[in-house]
Amino acid sequence: VKVIAGDCREQTGVLTSVDGEDGVVEMDARHLNEDSIQLLPLRCLGKFTDNEHHHDYKYK
Repeated sequence: VKVIAGDCREQTGVLTSVDGEDGVVEMDARHLNEDSIQLLPLRCLGKFTDNEHHHDYKYK
């Protein structure tokens, strides 16, 4: 996922679980200067895909 709002905006990570209206996100290694696990509102998260053949990044 990619964080699209809030203090962690523009950072990426893996959505590991959902707790009500919040998502538990394990942040990517390049963001480890902050807590590696974040509890973020689902409305602040976007689905992030990487097309390996074209190196285009797309948001859904």
